[in-house]
Parts: sequence; structure tokens; C-alpha cells
Amino acid sequence: MEQPARIAFVCEGDAENDAFSGTAKYIVHHLRQLGHEVVPINSRVKHPWRAINAIRSFSPNRNRWRSRFRYGDAAFRCRSSLAQRALDRLHGQVDVVFQVGAIFEPPTTGGIPYVLYCDWNMALSIRLQSHPGLSSKDAGWINDKQRAIYAGAATIFTICDRLRQSFIDDYLIAPEKVVRAYPGANVDANSIPARPLERDRTNPPSILFIGKEFRRKGGDTLLEAFRLVRREMANARLVCVGVEDLEPNQPGVESLGLLRKSNPSERDRLLRAFAEADVVCLPSRHDPFPNVVREAMVLSLPCVTTDIWAFPEMVVDGETGFTVPVDNPSLLASRLIQILGDPNLARRMGDAARTRAEHLFTWRTCAQTIGDHLQMLLGGGSELRNH
Repeated sequence: MEQPARIAFVCEGDAENDAFSGTAKYIVHHLRQLGHEVVPINSRVKHPWRAINAIRSFSPNRNRWRSRFRYGDAAFRCRSSLAQRALDRLHGQVDVVFQVGAIFEPPTTGGIPYVLYCDWNMALSIRLQSHPGLSSKDAGWINDKQRAIYAGAATIFTICDRLRQSFIDDYLIAPEKVVRAYPGANVDANSIPARPLERDRTNPPSILFIGKEFRRKGGDTLLEAFRLVRREMANARLVCVGVEDLEPNQPGVESLGLLRKSNPSERDRLLRAFAEADVVCLPSRHDPFPNVVREAMVLSLPCVTTDIWAFPEMVVDGETGFTVPVDNPSLLASRLIQILGDPNLARRMGDAARTRAEHLFTWRTCAQTIGDHLQMLLGGGSELRNH
């Protein structure tokens, strides 16, 4: 690296802890390891403005209320103001603004360029008819806001190729300005014992589901499919993590509730759930690029998912797991039975998943891609401003 950059890292939440499902923390850490100076900026709206935004965005439809609260004009303006004030306090002494997402206006001052790291855009959601909780009017307004933000970005980093192509096709961004930077997995495989070569036959065949939003992640479809699995495998087990209010009343279904990685005992329970599973299943209806699949791959587990968004970039159908259409419980059950009933197939798929994850989905590679393009943007390492 010719010259490190001083980066204002802007996101909603604590970039060094919980923001962006932990993704921000890993990007910041690895950019620093590469020698860059990273200054976090938190744009998360707090009380009393959070309460005011909730009132302004109210809808009797809970899904619409949640979406309007997150993407509505009041929240957009609050986040934008918080980010701009924080950047102003730095008196322009940064080389580039690195912002996660486009749900607020990137802060700017003195001609400092901004880049974006995106896991989603509204145009692709509209095209896939996948914008839960939003009316067509709401989605169109958000899309127009995002279009202007994307047009002004010096570079847009995307989490996958599917999203990269959307920026090129739907927003007419020049291909050289859109760079795919696959994220890594938020788990350290080196700290976890290797999976045994042979599954303990005394343990029941187990499926693991992880997701806070049960219906969006296809949990109801999985429950329906699991009934079919139990007809073939009476001792099969489905373990659900992330849903705090799930009360399973279906034979073989267990709920571990919400398990936070920041809590050591809960993290151990989560890793134990991975270790006891034979397959991870996430039959989502709307899900750009979920971390849980990459975690499962790093932990040598096959995955069965839907074929939407960028799932096929992670799960190679028939090689590292299976992908199925949305809301197809019979095919989902068939694929799960195929893996659960053939330990050798499960092992081969799990090993292939681990190899694929180590090749494509590492935070060091992600940060290196970002760092290299920032260097090009800044002219191969422009002199830092005095600070």
C-alpha cells in the first residue's frame, strides 16, 4: 500500500460493535489491519427523535409501520443530519467518506468523495416484487431518493454480483464504478473444533433454522416442509434460533430463542446448535445475502435455501447444498430428506461449502478489495490532509 487513507466510516449504529449485523465491525477491523485510519460515525436515531419518527410513520399495518419507520422521510432526514454534524466536527480532515447503505444522505464537505457499501437496493426489490410492508408509492419514493445518492457516489461496493448488475441495469451506473466485494462470515472457524468425519448415529438427524423475522425468512414454509420430513424420518429434529416468541407445538421442533454472539454463554449455545446440525435451512422470501449461510459454509455444513437474490452465489445447487423455489414445501422437504438420509452426501457438500467460503467469503479479501479501490480513487495514495 503506497499511502494509507483516513476514512470516515458512516453507518447506522456502532461500527465497532453491532452495526449492519456485525459486518461493519469486520470491515473496520480489516481496513485498519491494512494500515488505513478509520473514524466511525454513528447515524442511528435515538430518543426522543426515535419516538417522534415512530409516531410520524405510524400505520395500523405492523409491517408497513416497520418499513415506513425505517425508510420514511423523517428517519432519512434525522440520520442525514446526524452524519453531517459528525463529519463537520472532523473539520474535513478525512480523505473519503465510506457509507454503509443509502438510507440517509452521505455527509460531504470540501469536495471529499463518498463511496457506498450496499447489501440491497430498492430497484431490485421492485423488480422482484419483494418490498414487504411498503406500498408501490412508498417504494417509488425510496427508489428516487436512492437513485440520487447512487449517482453521486465515486464507487459503489456491493455484497454480490446480482446486486452489482442491478446498479448497472436499473440505475445506469457505469460498470467500472460498481465493485463486488463479497463479505466474509461473522464466525472464526479456527476457534471451533472440526466436524467429526462420521455423524454420531445416536443423535437424531437435525435441521437448523436461524432468523429473527420468521415469516420473511420462510420459517412457516419450513414448518410445513418439516411435517413431510417427519413422515419419512420420525426422529428428525428442527431447531429454530432467533425467534423470541416462537412457541413450537409441532413434534420435533425446538426453539432456542434469540442467541446473541456478544453474550459468551449464548454464543456457545449457538455454536453448539451449528455443531449438532446436519443441514442449515433458510427458505427466505426476501433476503439479499444472509450471513447465516456463510457461517454455515465456514462450519462445513450444507445449506438448503431458496433460489432468490444472491443465494445461488453462495449455495451451488447440488454441490454445496440445494436451492429451491420460494414457498415450495414439498421440494424443500425432499431436499432436506436427501441430505439427512445420506451422511456421505452431507459430508461432501459440507466440505465443498467450506472450500467455497474460504475461497470467496473472507473479510480480509473484502477489505483488500475495498482498500485497493480506495487507493485508485485517491490517486494511488494521495497525501493525507494535516490532522
